[in-house]
Amino acid sequence: MRKLVKMQEDKNFKVAKQICKNKLNLFNNMDFAKQSERLEMIRSILGYVGDNTEIMPPFWCDMGQN
Repeated sequence: MRKLVKMQEDKNFKVAKQICKNKLNLFNNMDFAKQSERLEMIRSILGYVGDNTEIMPPFWCDMGQN
């Protein structure tokens, strides 16, 4: 039973990591002029970030969450 739970956790981790990579790829290729869209994408990856936050591409992280 424990192994089954571990396998599911590993699968969820891999899926979450791939989703994050896809979002980061989109973010890193966004037009600099689209600041509000870039900020929205970073929030979808990291959760809360302040309104005046500016993250410049290329930006990479593993999952975007703890």
